[in-house]
Amino acid sequence: MDVVAVFLFMVQMPPLFPLVVSHFHSSEYAGKMEVYAGVEQDCFSTEPTDIYDYVIGSTHYVYKDGLYHTVDESEEKTNAIVREFFGGDFLKYAAAYFEAEAQVVAKTKPDIIGHFDLISKFNERNKYFDMDEKAYRFLALEAMEELLGTGVPFEINTGAMYRGLRTEPYPSYGLLKELQKRGGEIVLSSDSHDCNSIGFAFGEVAQACREFGFRYTKIWTPEGMKEIPLD
Repeated sequence: MDVVAVFLFMVQMPPLFPLVVSHFHSSEYAGKMEVYAGVEQDCFSTEPTDIYDYVIGSTHYVYKDGLYHTVDESEEKTNAIVREFFGGDFLKYAAAYFEAEAQVVAKTKPDIIGHFDLISKFNERNKYFDMDEKAYRFLALEAMEELLGTGVPFEINTGAMYRGLRTEPYPSYGLLKELQKRGGEIVLSSDSHDCNSIGFAFGEVAQACREFGFRYTKIWTPEGMKEIPLD
């Protein structure tokens, strides 16, 4: 009998961890399904993560004027933050974001780096800033170089594609090309919040990755990260 591995991740809900896992291990799924629970740890969080099987390290906020400002709550919220705290300058906003993102591995000690350029969530078709602009790419690539030195793989996240917000994953295809050139490794992820989104657009994204030069994706296992060919 094949055993299916299921990966759950929670956002700082430790009390639920033993309940969820024990349910699967003691139910009709026992022997059919291996269940692993992880946490998506924000770079500004100091909550312990040692009870989880794996950690995704992500940046969801920028810190400015003594406050933490969300980068992915809504398009309206993002515009208000940029106007009020960054003088309407999205490049300054990006600088604050990537400054935090560059430290996500040092601060969260993750197995996977989550949605590297989440700041572009509401920027489809370069609506607010040009992601090919030299100044923006400098900020993104500077953070990428810092993270590449840690050896932690980057998540390719199709969540915003599923929700109709983007036509490309995180990181953008432009940044993925740079990641491949620099020897970075990847993990395919759909950031699923419902069953229908599991594996969304993996075929399309895997094909793009092959064209960029990636030959494998990584997958987390209890024994460590393993390579799975992209074919």
